[in-house]
Amino acid sequence: MVTLDISHRPLGAVWTCRHLESRLMPNADYRWYGACAIGDAAARRRWSAAIGVDRLHEISQLRQEVSAISGPYVQRLVELKSALQAAPPGEQEARQVSRQIQGVVDEFMTEMMRLLESRKTVLDELHLPPRAVLQLVRIAIDRFVELGLSEPEWEVPDEVLTLFPDDILSYFRPRPAGESLEKLDHTGGETA
Repeated sequence: MVTLDISHRPLGAVWTCRHLESRLMPNADYRWYGACAIGDAAARRRWSAAIGVDRLHEISQLRQEVSAISGPYVQRLVELKSALQAAPPGEQEARQVSRQIQGVVDEFMTEMMRLLESRKTVLDELHLPPRAVLQLVRIAIDRFVELGLSEPEWEVPDEVLTLFPDDILSYFRPRPAGESLEKLDHTGGETA
């Protein structure tokens, strides 16, 4: 998550996970708290064990590599989006900035393809199909260009989710805390 100032400029990054959600405190006059969609500490431990601790570590390492590559591109896109908002609509300057935005997106996607190709073995071990990951990255960057950082929550489209194996889906749509994850082993198959 990237926090913004009142001018929509990035202040800094806050590490969190996709399973963090806000919940309204009961009888607390519209106060909210952060909670995990997977459940309490015991449910998170069961989820981690079902996925596999080593596998989660490898996924985390891969996410850090993606973040290291994407950071400068996101910063550049924020700057270009600000320039686009300041440019008079329909003017040559606005069209030029729009072309620059598309150029940054294309360069970013080329870098992501290189990263995914270089890490194909790891992706295969983690059951992360490179094509699905690339489509997910493309949707995220397109959404960022369209909406910016003001929309923190978004659903991964079903047509992209179908490209991922079942054991990865809980990253995008976590199961309710009461639903058992133990039936999935760390390789994504059903256990006996």
